[in-house]
Amino acid sequence: MLCALVVLSVAPASAQDFPAITYGTRVRISAPAVSAQLYVGRLREIAADTVRLTIARGGQVAIPATAVRWVEQSDGKGPLWPVLGAVAGAVTGGVIAWKTSSGELDIIGALIAYPIIGSLAGTGVGFLLAPQRWTRFTIR
Repeated sequence: MLCALVVLSVAPASAQDFPAITYGTRVRISAPAVSAQLYVGRLREIAADTVRLTIARGGQVAIPATAVRWVEQSDGKGPLWPVLGAVAGAVTGGVIAWKTSSGELDIIGALIAYPIIGSLAGTGVGFLLAPQRWTRFTIR
């Protein structure tokens, strides 16, 4: 019985061991026996003995399933960074409006327009700077 447990615990990975990830999902794969670098791409296929990814510029890579240590699935970018960017942009726009406006009518328009423009720009910058979030699945 103990021998059977030991054999099962060191059995190589196969397609059955992989999590249910939808094809086309962005993934990172660690296969240190094949390459020290992570494989990053979109999941194309999980065959009995091979995992295939579509990588940058339409290229493809095949990774032996037995070499895969873990897979990370992209969960996209978090919503916090665009919100922080919007707030920072609005505050910056408000300060610029306050410091550069001269008349009473001018400052009212500027205090409305500059924060709106700043928040839109800040949201875009926040989205661009937001890091990817990943969920890790250990294969073996």
